[in-house]
Amino acid sequence: MSEQEIRWYPSKVDTWILALLLFVPAVQVVVIVTSAIAQAWPATAIGLLAFLFFGCLYALCVWPMRYGIGDEFLIVRFGICRSRVRIENIREVYRTSNPLSSPALSLDRLWIQYGARWYQAVMISPRDQEAFITDLAERVPLERSGRGWKRVVSS
Repeated sequence: MSEQEIRWYPSKVDTWILALLLFVPAVQVVVIVTSAIAQAWPATAIGLLAFLFFGCLYALCVWPMRYGIGDEFLIVRFGICRSRVRIENIREVYRTSNPLSSPALSLDRLWIQYGARWYQAVMISPRDQEAFITDLAERVPLERSGRGWKRVVSS
């Protein structure tokens, strides 16, 4: 599947989650600067190592966070990680604010169920949820249901 066939949607980012993610590196910068001013070189080195560690962690696991819809797969990208869900397996989509860990930088999320079991689901937070759902519904026969969208079952 080529990049041209995939429509990408960036993650919505809640201000409080962004502030939380930036808090740790900001504290580390303060520690590095104050340690360097005080010429406390071991503390400066530890601060630099911690800053590099969190920078690498964010680069590997958080940014970029985006979601792609292709002809065969829904692709969830977060850092260097990638998860694929077969479009044909998607059964239900609904809005949620579930705070459980997921590749989403907002609590304004979509729950996408792609199997019969509770763990066969992914929560994502595309910035433009309406466009995402419209695009997904073009590939998955979805119909509006009480709390979201369900796959249309052919008779």
